[in-house]
Amino acid sequence: MDSEHFLWVGKPLLKKTIVKIIMTVAVSLILIPVMFVMMFLLAIFLVIMALIFVLLRLDQDILQDIFDLSSDLLTSIVPKPSGYIGESERHMLMLFLALFAIALILFFYPPIILFLSPILLYLYCLNKKGYTYYISDSVIRIEKSWIFGKYAKELSFNQIACTRIQQGFLAKRFECGSLEIIALTKKPVGTGRVKTQARRYALWDIPHPEKVEEIITNKTLEWQSFLTGPEKEELEKVRRRYAR
Repeated sequence: MDSEHFLWVGKPLLKKTIVKIIMTVAVSLILIPVMFVMMFLLAIFLVIMALIFVLLRLDQDILQDIFDLSSDLLTSIVPKPSGYIGESERHMLMLFLALFAIALILFFYPPIILFLSPILLYLYCLNKKGYTYYISDSVIRIEKSWIFGKYAKELSFNQIACTRIQQGFLAKRFECGSLEIIALTKKPVGTGRVKTQARRYALWDIPHPEKVEEIITNKTLEWQSFLTGPEKEELEKVRRRYAR
């Protein structure tokens, strides 16, 4: 679309995303080896505990010979007769096996994440880069075009109840932020019936969101100055709800 017909045209900035990715990779390089070692040790511990449990429950004589434990101590630990596994013991064994399975999954989790991270981060950036935002004299247009298809949504200024800027620390540093738009939309709910509901839309990580908000606010006031009746009352209700 030709930008000269619009008051403002913008796309999400990737600078903040790139910094977040670098920070995530740096933290991952520190934490993943630690997780790897911890899960390995946990898996070994659980295997040892499970083996001891099985030995305790199945053959006291073997355990007594290996660890040189007195029969009285073994009896205090294992009140059940040799060769008998009760219901509580079965539950305990199942718990050990479940914990071992979890430890095994977590042990392989870091390398899987390291393998998938570049693909996921590329798709995230591609998704973000696919958005383009347009503001004209009458509408706000949100377009998305990427490998999985195209999307377009237009909001008239008569639909807009309020706007809010969302900015974190990094966004302020890079002079960008997300502009949330609360707009009234109409949805068919039956034959000849329409339901009005408030929906959230966002202009994601745009440069200087306060300037864009000012443009939208001015155009909204201009268009809604002609509104009267139920439509105006509905917008006021939504504004009061989101102003809390």
